Amino acid sequence: MTKQTYFWAVDTLLDAYNEGRLFHGKCAACAVGTLLQTHKWAAHFLTVSGKNKPRSPWWDQVLLSADKRQTFQEELDYFLYTRYEKKGFTREELEKIEREFEMSIYSSKEGYEYWVREENRKQGQYIGLCAVLKVMESMVDEDVKENNSQERLDKIATEKYHLVV
Repeated sequence: MTKQTYFWAVDTLLDAYNEGRLFHGKCAACAVGTLLQTHKWAAHFLTVSGKNKPRSPWWDQVLLSADKRQTFQEELDYFLYTRYEKKGFTREELEKIEREFEMSIYSSKEGYEYWVREENRKQGQYIGLCAVLKVMESMVDEDVKENNSQERLDKIATEKYHLVV
């Protein structure tokens, strides 16, 4: 990930958190869905029990000819890999971001269901974003400390949502 992609991704994720558009468990509104601006990425991978797993596409479950399934898969792959490249990510980077966002609350002692309840949701999102910011920072070869991403997140969490961080 380039420094420019990192800065854009941090801004995008913090805006989504600040504006109430970020959610755990919703493919179009999780960290990866927010960055890619689509839910279709979930056809490539998904976090299940702490591991990124390849998805078995829904079209494998319906009565489509092998040729139609192959064409559909090729078109989806082209769309997604083009989107990954356009946004400045590799699939592997996005898999790590997805895993950190979802597993940060899934593996907590309170558990996933606790953090997605409305009264705990913002704190759960904060926990997920802290994990994502940390893993994204590790993906950049250059120093990105001047972005102050964690301080910016803390400011939103404390001032807007009155969380204790």
